[in-house]
Amino acid sequence: MKIIWAHPCTGKTFLRETSQAVLDFDTDFKPLVAEKLGLPFSKRTSTALNEWRKTTGLEQEYKAVMRIVWPIAKQHALEQQKTLLVSDVMFLRENVADFNIVITISKEIFFKRAAFRGDEISQLESWKDSIDSALQNVPKEKIITTDKYMSDII
Repeated sequence: MKIIWAHPCTGKTFLRETSQAVLDFDTDFKPLVAEKLGLPFSKRTSTALNEWRKTTGLEQEYKAVMRIVWPIAKQHALEQQKTLLVSDVMFLRENVADFNIVITISKEIFFKRAAFRGDEISQLESWKDSIDSALQNVPKEKIITTDKYMSDII
């Protein structure tokens, strides 16, 4: 089993939809996070969970549940012998030792791909800065900087 932190906009969800060999934290485990936070069934998606975070401001509660679900995700990946893909910056900050590989992309590629998929442009600069700051604490031998998508890498 591998655990890969992959920069947002590198195609983790697409790879999860097209490969039986991977689990994507957003797709496979964020619904559990949403459930534990009491969101209704119809709101148990990564997108709805992000909206909940914005509207409630309950970031610490969200992070506490994410920390509970993280070992569950790792255990599922181990039991199923699958690669676990994750892009949450908090895990990169708090669990860097869990990652076999850390994949990142440039600011230019990130902005282009994020705009293409409809992300809120005003938030991209601070999001990328947060990612780059967390990457400073990752051993250099774990980091791969690329312009490719996950499906081209693994």
